[in-house]
Amino acid sequence: MLRHKNFTGLRLAQAADQRQESGFANGAVAETFESQMILILRIFKGMELFDDLDMDKIADRLKFALLARGISCQRAAREMGVSRDLIFDYTNPKYSEDSMQPQMLVRFADYLGEEKYYFCNEYHKFLDAVDGGSFLLEIRKKYNVTQRQFADYLGIPLASFKKYENGKGKLPKKVFDQLKGEIEPLLP
Repeated sequence: MLRHKNFTGLRLAQAADQRQESGFANGAVAETFESQMILILRIFKGMELFDDLDMDKIADRLKFALLARGISCQRAAREMGVSRDLIFDYTNPKYSEDSMQPQMLVRFADYLGEEKYYFCNEYHKFLDAVDGGSFLLEIRKKYNVTQRQFADYLGIPLASFKKYENGKGKLPKKVFDQLKGEIEPLLP
């Protein structure tokens, strides 16, 4: 029975009155006990959650791997020595894959017993396996163009190009996508 004394406007009362089940997608049951609110969550009933996963997304592959092994985000964070927020970010499908660090994805793969690049896309494999600065210099020399010409071709400022070519910055996904034809033979 849901009691919501002193919790005016509590929408969970409506869910309980309609006898909705609790669960990951259905909400939570809330009770009050001696003026304290207690949330009771029943998460991941059966295999329902797996049906919603898109295995082309890194976050969903990671989430599936954790769930399949019965490992919580908190436990993974503790055992890997990283923040819980980092695990939550990486398992959130709305978190940009471009922001994910390849070294961390490789650590996840090692921790979960997967192949080295299981959680990586082509961009992450490139960042992990290829020296971006040397790669840009090699392509620039191959086509015999100046830094300014190559920067203009890529649509980035010259200062940014110089930073990438000198290895002082991470090659952006936009540049990776433009040079994909040159990059594919180098990927593991």
